[in-house]
Amino acid sequence: MSVPKRIFQNELSADLYIGKEDQNYHYLTRVLRAEVEDSFQFFNGKGQIALGTLEDISKNHCYFKLNAPEQLKDLNYTLHLGQALLKGNSLDLVVQKAIEIGVTQISLFPSVYSEGGRKLEEKKMERFLNIMQRAAEQSMCYWLPDCTFFKSLEDWLASLPHQDTCRLLCDPRGEKLSSLSIQSSVIYAIGPEGGFAPQETLIAKSAGFETVALQANVLRAETAGFIAGAVFRQFIT
Repeated sequence: MSVPKRIFQNELSADLYIGKEDQNYHYLTRVLRAEVEDSFQFFNGKGQIALGTLEDISKNHCYFKLNAPEQLKDLNYTLHLGQALLKGNSLDLVVQKAIEIGVTQISLFPSVYSEGGRKLEEKKMERFLNIMQRAAEQSMCYWLPDCTFFKSLEDWLASLPHQDTCRLLCDPRGEKLSSLSIQSSVIYAIGPEGGFAPQETLIAKSAGFETVALQANVLRAETAGFIAGAVFRQFIT
């Protein structure tokens, strides 16, 4: 028996209409070439899933009949990525891979060495959301993290919860990973091309961060985030 294709949908109503203006309509009709009586698994990114059957398809909409949603167990860990802005479209890869490895929160902020501007346009944040949804469909990730932009590293640090968490700033000059005690709640910061400026490292340390080196080699900025996340995920789950 084949596994149903997974589709992200905000609302899991019993009678689900997906209009042609919805990006899922194009995905269903043009990419998946869905047909009447095909089954799909819908999820809302909040731990709810529902099996649905395509009852009708037209030039204007797809109509599904959904079973009652099932609530999955809450995640038993926190993996929060604080990522400095990168040049070009490098953040697309960071966001996509963060979903695949199970990051539970993504925070973006400009750094001293960030290239390509110090803010994110609304359209870019919308693109990140679309990338996250598609990545979740492919990786069976039923919880979508919040993706938030902060105006500065300091603003992000000020927003962090006060409870005891493992706070790590990735730096090739940091401590070896094996020397650290990693808990079920990890907040980790990744710098831009060129890394964090010395004053930023000091600011992070004053907020309780420890510097950690992932390996002997220096990683590219766009790969460090998800490699670090994958390593930390093994420690906390």
